[in-house]
Amino acid sequence: MDDFRLDINWNDKKTLVDVAIPEGVEAIGTHGLCWCAALKTVRFPKSLERLEGGGDVFYHCYALEDIVVDPENKWFFFQDGALYRRLFDKNGCQIGTELSFATQPRALKGKSFGIPDFATEIGDSAFEASVFFESIRIPGSVVRIGTEAFCNCQKIASLVLPRSLIEIGSRAFRNCRCLESLEMPDSVQRIGEGALLDCKNLKHLRIHRRFRGRFVISSKCEVEWHI
Repeated sequence: MDDFRLDINWNDKKTLVDVAIPEGVEAIGTHGLCWCAALKTVRFPKSLERLEGGGDVFYHCYALEDIVVDPENKWFFFQDGALYRRLFDKNGCQIGTELSFATQPRALKGKSFGIPDFATEIGDSAFEASVFFESIRIPGSVVRIGTEAFCNCQKIASLVLPRSLIEIGSRAFRNCRCLESLEMPDSVQRIGEGALLDCKNLKHLRIHRRFRGRFVISSKCEVEWHI
């Protein structure tokens, strides 16, 4: 079956409150449910395995509060306002857990979000365009931050990156306008293109000198290169 995308007109999108993904669908396409401003509940079938584009599936779904996952779905589960996806190796053994998307209901305005210790990855666009969270706690279990994971999070002023972190995806922190300080742990081996693009208020960055010249940093930012 083709990737699921909501095929309704713009006015209906604005009033839709509940969507059930049909059984047999294995993936929801990029922006598959985007701009559903009133959407509160999404229901995942047993068959669903992945979100193409990660959290982009729910772009600008700010009213979304609940994702009901079929109990027989082996990939996804929803807990404390966030959707998680189990990661398996080729033998079917679980090797990690990705935070795929964090809901952002208005009740959480001005609040912090704590990622649980069982999460090993922050998926692509997991927090993209968050308008409510002011701080996010990243635990020492996380080894990867995905593409555009925190892109356009315009209220987050600081993030503490754990020393477990190995990879930061492209545009991971792009346009985080309130971000003032960031320290890249020595453990980081890969940083994607444009990771700090348009972070115009970034004042201090501490980063290993092996990344010198590899990505754009604001001219206002004081960079501490270390060995």
